[in-house]
Amino acid sequence: MSGTAILYALSVLFFGSLNALSMKAQFLMTSVGTDGEVKHFAKPWFGTLNVFTACTLVLLYDMLVRRLLPQVQKSKSMEPLITISDADAEPERPHWLKCLLVLIPASIDVVATGFGCIGMVLVPASVWQMLRGAMIIFAAIFSVTFLRKKMFLYGWFGVTLCVVGVATVGAASIVGSSAKPGNGGETDWGLAFGVGMILFAQVLQAAQMVLEEWLLKTVNLPALQVIGWEGLWGLLIIVFFVYPLVYVLPGNDGGHMEDPVDTVTMLSNSSGLFTMALVYTFSCATYNVAGIKVTGLLSSVHRVLIEASRTVCVW
Repeated sequence: MSGTAILYALSVLFFGSLNALSMKAQFLMTSVGTDGEVKHFAKPWFGTLNVFTACTLVLLYDMLVRRLLPQVQKSKSMEPLITISDADAEPERPHWLKCLLVLIPASIDVVATGFGCIGMVLVPASVWQMLRGAMIIFAAIFSVTFLRKKMFLYGWFGVTLCVVGVATVGAASIVGSSAKPGNGGETDWGLAFGVGMILFAQVLQAAQMVLEEWLLKTVNLPALQVIGWEGLWGLLIIVFFVYPLVYVLPGNDGGHMEDPVDTVTMLSNSSGLFTMALVYTFSCATYNVAGIKVTGLLSSVHRVLIEASRTVCVW
């Protein structure tokens, strides 16, 4: 592994851990909403919006660098991470089509991030991070199935250990909830629902990462543009489809599933909450850039293995 790959791997660990902790910190903080009452900032879809806003900023950065420093286009950092030989390369696609193809992983990421944020509201950050280890299982299966990668026996043994570990963490969290004071020996079904949301999100995010690897290594789209276009497509989906939907659907947020007006009010009434949202957005941008670089330099399976190590940092 090269020094560059190690640097990006460490960045995934650090900024990924900061990402998880700052997201959970937001959901635990309180502020005054539109109803004048102090309440917790349980806004999972705002967290999802932040993720794609951060990725869109990466696209703006990429465009700005290319405009101000044209010579950077020829540098190694702005070229696709993987050089494909003429014998293996597919016919070159037009740039607009490459950017349009990013809509596929972006759509998957919107749903996966939204479900992951809902799970984060309902379960502790440490449990959330450990359950993300399930991504290793699904990324391995998708890589073998769709990217035609080879997995040896020791690899499948490791995946089996991950299955046992994730099942143990999930079961322990649900069963252990009944032993908490105030639960009367009954299972906390809200926590069980959160665990289910997180696990389903890992299936989607594993698919997303495998698609990103395909975009980097087969479609030949530069890493920053993969992240940036994912952010822009995701931002448009959330603003024009997801937010209107969660506003119309009934829920506990002022009669809505999530009220964006109440979100803005709570942020404006708490400087600490607003600052934490900025920290989360910054960590999303740096974490995603580092993650896509790891995918390009190594593979999607390597990336999810490194991400699973974030558990140590979060704990």
